[in-house]
Amino acid sequence: MKTKRKQTSNKLLNLILWIIVLILPYLCYRSFTLPLQFPDEYSEKLLLICAAAYLAVFLAVLFAVQRFPEKGLVIFGYVMIACAAAAQLYIADQMQLLPEIDLFFTIDQNKAMVEEGLHAFTNRAYFGVYTNNIPLTIVIYWVFRMAKALGFHNYELAGGIFNVGMNLLTYMAGYGIIRRVTSERPAFLLLVVLLTNPALYAYASYYYTDTISLGLTTFAIYLFVCAVQATGKSGKRQIVLFVLSGAVLFWAAKVRVTTLFVLIAAMVYAVIMGEWKKLVKLGIPVMAGLLAGMALYLPLYHYQVPFDTKDTDITWQHFVAMGADMETTGRYNQGDYEETCEQPTHEEKVVYNVAKWKKRVRENGIAGSWTLICNKEATVWSYGSKQYYQYVQFVKDKQPIYDWIEGEHAIYFRTYMQAYNSLFLSAILASMLAALLKRKQKRILTCVAAIDWLGAVMFYVLWEAHPRQSVSYLFLMTMLLIPLFEIAVGRGAGDSDIEEE
Repeated sequence: MKTKRKQTSNKLLNLILWIIVLILPYLCYRSFTLPLQFPDEYSEKLLLICAAAYLAVFLAVLFAVQRFPEKGLVIFGYVMIACAAAAQLYIADQMQLLPEIDLFFTIDQNKAMVEEGLHAFTNRAYFGVYTNNIPLTIVIYWVFRMAKALGFHNYELAGGIFNVGMNLLTYMAGYGIIRRVTSERPAFLLLVVLLTNPALYAYASYYYTDTISLGLTTFAIYLFVCAVQATGKSGKRQIVLFVLSGAVLFWAAKVRVTTLFVLIAAMVYAVIMGEWKKLVKLGIPVMAGLLAGMALYLPLYHYQVPFDTKDTDITWQHFVAMGADMETTGRYNQGDYEETCEQPTHEEKVVYNVAKWKKRVRENGIAGSWTLICNKEATVWSYGSKQYYQYVQFVKDKQPIYDWIEGEHAIYFRTYMQAYNSLFLSAILASMLAALLKRKQKRILTCVAAIDWLGAVMFYVLWEAHPRQSVSYLFLMTMLLIPLFEIAVGRGAGDSDIEEE
C-alpha cells in the first residue's frame, strides 16, 4: 500500500516538473529574443558576449569549487555576501530616490507623519484606493521613525539602507537554507547564482513590496527549515521557531500577498506525499505564528489608518479585468483604474469588473486569450531588466553610478540583466530535466519551489502582468537549480535535506 502511494506521489511530482519543462522553452526563447524587440535598450551582439562571458566565468568557478576545501568555501561565501551588501549600500547612497509613482505616496505620507509627529495616515485619496500598499507604508513608517530617533533625517537614504538590509537578509537566510538542504559545494554554486543576480542591485535603492517580501519570505523559510531539523533537540525551541516562521510569513504576505504561494505549495506537497499527520503537526504552530503576526498587525493598522476603505478599495477583480486587456497586453491601464474608481460602492466595483473581464475574454476568443497569456508570462518572467528603470530614474542627484545603471551607459547593465535572465531560465530548464531523470527521491525544497513557481505562473494567467513581479520569486526559483548543481559537483539527492534529524 505504501509502495503504491509512493508511486502515485512520484507520478504527481513528475507531472508538475514536466509541466514546468514544457513552459520553460518558450520563456527561454522570449528571453533570448527580447534584444531584437528593443534595439535601443539592448544589443544582440553584446547580449551574446555577456552570456558567453558569464558562462565561462561560472564554469571556471565550478572547476575551482570542486577542488577548494569546503570550510574555505563557506568563509568565502560570507565574504561575497558582505561584498554584495557593500555594493548595494553604495548604490542606495548614490541613487537616493524621488519617485513619481506608487513609492512616492509611501515616502511622502511617512515623511509628513514622522516630521509632524503624527501616527495616522492623512492621504485617504491614495491609500483608500490602493489598500494593498498600506502594510508596506506601515513598515516604512517605523523605519523612518527609527531613523529620526537616531537623528537621521535623510529618509530616502534610510529607506534605501533598509531595503539593502532586506536583500542582505535574503542572502544570509538563503545561504543558511541552502547549506541545510544540500552539500557545501552545490550550496556555494547556488549562492554565486543568487549574488550575481543583477535584479537586486538594480532595485537596491527601491524599497517596495518585491524586495521587502523577498527578504521576509526567505527568512520565514529559514526559520521553518531550522524548526524541522530541530526535532529531538528541544521541543520548545522547535515550537518557537515554527511560530516565528509563521509570524514572519504573515508580515511578508501582508507586504505582498503572493508570498502565501510558498505556504500553499508546502501544503500541496504534503498532500501529494500523503503526509497528513506531519501537515497537522507542523501546521498548528505555523498557524499560531500567522495568528500572532495578525495580532500585531491589526492594532497597528487601526492605530495608523483612521478611515474606512470598504467602498474605496480597488478590489482584486479590477486587476483580473486589467489582466484580460488585449490592447495593453494585460498590463496597467489608467483608463481601467479611473473607471473602477467611478463605481461608488465595493459591490458595484466587483460587478463592473467581473462584467468587464467576461466581455474581454469573449472578445479575445480562444486564440486571442492564448496569445495574451503567452505574452503576459513572457512579460513577467522573460524580461531580464524587470523594468527597473521605470522606478529608479528619478533621484536627488545623478551621481556617476547613475549613468551606468540608468543613464547613458545603462545599455551594458541592462544587457547583462537580460543575458543573466536567459541563462538563469535555461539552467532551470536543464535542472528540471535532471530532476526528472534522477531515480533518487527528489528534494523537498526543490519540489516545494517547483509547485510555488508553477502556482505563480498560473496566477499571472489571470492577473495584471509586470516584469517587476518576478523579483519576489527569485530565491525559490534559484532553489530549482539544486538538482543541476548536485550533478555538476557529484553530489546526489539524498545526501541531506530538510527531513527531520
